[in-house]
Amino acid sequence: QAVIAHSHTLQSDRTKQAIFERDRLKSRLVKAEAEIDLLRLNMNESRDFAERYSLAARQLDANVTALSACLSFTTRVAQIYEKIAALLEAEVSHVAVACRVAKIQNPRDIVSAALASGSGMNPEVVAAARHAVARDRKS
Repeated sequence: QAVIAHSHTLQSDRTKQAIFERDRLKSRLVKAEAEIDLLRLNMNESRDFAERYSLAARQLDANVTALSACLSFTTRVAQIYEKIAALLEAEVSHVAVACRVAKIQNPRDIVSAALASGSGMNPEVVAAARHAVARDRKS
């Protein structure tokens, strides 16, 4: 009978240990599941952030491309403006020389001659020629 009682006590102890071990494992499992849920939330937030960051980067890249095209266009416009200015200066010099050769002193005579001949002179060139002739008279 003592042996039977001792056997029951051992079984009871083993049962208690098994229940304790089962509860401990359940607790570890619940903790691991909570950590997995937290990691999933972090992963989803990171994915959302990465998508927003990627969209912002694409928008910035598009802006850089547009600004680069604007800069290229502006550079071309500046080069064209320089060429036009050089051509106008050459035309003004040519008109001033022609005025000296024709002995035209009055800038109004230049305009009258240009309009009468129908030469189709650029009004800017005519104005610049007036200025050149006036400058020549002063010197």
